[in-house]
Amino acid sequence: MMIVDSFKQASQKAENFAQKKQLREAVITAETLLSNHPHSQINTWANKILTVLSKEISRA
Repeated sequence: MMIVDSFKQASQKAENFAQKKQLREAVITAETLLSNHPHSQINTWANKILTVLSKEISRA
């Protein structure tokens, strides 16, 4: 049973790592939009997304 538990833990850690990596990539994309896009609606959207992503990262 210990091998199965160890495998489950390793799988969960890998999944968490992948989720955090995707969240970080999304943050980078939103930050890039904020710094490079001249349209105010895009900047508003990116700010809202960054707020949501920040909450997700803190929970992950």
